[in-house]
Amino acid sequence: MKIDNIFTKFAKSNLGKKIYKNILHPNREQFLNNHLPIIEGAVVTGFYMFSTQVQKDIPKENKKSIQIQNVLSFLVSAGTAIPLNKQATKLGKNIIKHLKPDLMKDGHKVVEAIEIGMPMLTTLLISRFLVAVGLVPLSTKIREVINNKKLDING
Repeated sequence: MKIDNIFTKFAKSNLGKKIYKNILHPNREQFLNNHLPIIEGAVVTGFYMFSTQVQKDIPKENKKSIQIQNVLSFLVSAGTAIPLNKQATKLGKNIIKHLKPDLMKDGHKVVEAIEIGMPMLTTLLISRFLVAVGLVPLSTKIREVINNKKLDING
C-alpha cells in the first residue's frame, strides 16, 4: 500500500476528520505557525542523537560531547526561537495590515507566505546559523572538560 493511500484513508476516517478539523481551526493557526518549526527541530535533534549514537565512525570518547552539543543546540534554539517567532508573527501582521491583498494577483498567497514564512525563517536562522556558530566555543570547552575528567580518572 502506498504511503499517500494510508494518509488519504486516515484523513477520511472519523478520527482523521476530527484531528484535521481541530488542527485547522483558525484559533490554532498562529500557534502552529510559531511552534511547528520548534517541533521539527525536536524531531531532527532526536534523529541527530540517534544517528550519533549508532554511527560507528565516531569514536566513543567523542559521542558524549556531540550529544551534549545536540541537546544544547536544541534547547538554546527553542528557547530563543519561541519568543522571537512571536515577535516575527507580530511583525508579519503589521506588514499584512499595510498590504492590500485584494489589489494583488494571488494576494492571499502573499499573506499566507508572510504568516507562515516569518516564524519559519526566524527559527531557521536561529537554529541553523546563530546557535550553530555560537555554540562552537562552548562545545570546545565541553570537550576540554570531558578530556580533563578522563585524565583525572586515569592519571
